Amino acid sequence: MRHLLLNESNPATVTYDGQLLNGLNVVKTAALTQEINAENKVVDKEATVTAIPYYAWANRGTGDMTVWVADKPGGMVPLKPATIASKSKVSGSLRNKAIRSLNDQLEPANSHDASIPYYHWWPMKDTTQWVQYDFEKSSKVSGVEVYWFDDSPWGGCRVPASWKVLYKDAQGEWKEVKAKTAYPSEKDKFNTLDFDPVETSALRLEVRLPKEHASGIMEWKVKG
Repeated sequence: MRHLLLNESNPATVTYDGQLLNGLNVVKTAALTQEINAENKVVDKEATVTAIPYYAWANRGTGDMTVWVADKPGGMVPLKPATIASKSKVSGSLRNKAIRSLNDQLEPANSHDASIPYYHWWPMKDTTQWVQYDFEKSSKVSGVEVYWFDDSPWGGCRVPASWKVLYKDAQGEWKEVKAKTAYPSEKDKFNTLDFDPVETSALRLEVRLPKEHASGIMEWKVKG
């Protein structure tokens, strides 16, 4: 769990659970986690952690394993309040589990930050691809922030050749927003595009890949 903090001073108990995985000893201890309340605020919450032996999770023979857990507040990735983007259903022209990274609220240190997940269209090149947010409800939005994935000079992804933002109108048709500036495509930063506000149930990024490379996205925010 990303949002879990253990304290070594908390006592731990070992008990046998005959109903779990044909019976084994488990270790339980108190921990601190976070949740979002009804007011969309992050609050601390006490939790109980149950640990099982490594062999019972993945019995692949004898081997060593080290598990690191946070024991100081700075070691825990803080939970963030929900946003239009984080609550959206995500889809794209290439379907895989990595697409969930678009709205996981993990911000990269740079465009090739391998410590967090990202979404890309490799090995496709010189094609038009897309990703889409379907909102929980119709909302007024006025901009996006996109952090492009770029693993140059050795990798196969670069910032896109071009891109545009589309919104779904009341008739269900896709239309391009009226951008207030040129579309930026820079690495190692959030690329911000403001546009005339629209009321919509969905946004789509339409991305043109470079002729010799693919492109990808590390995070996509929506401005209300």
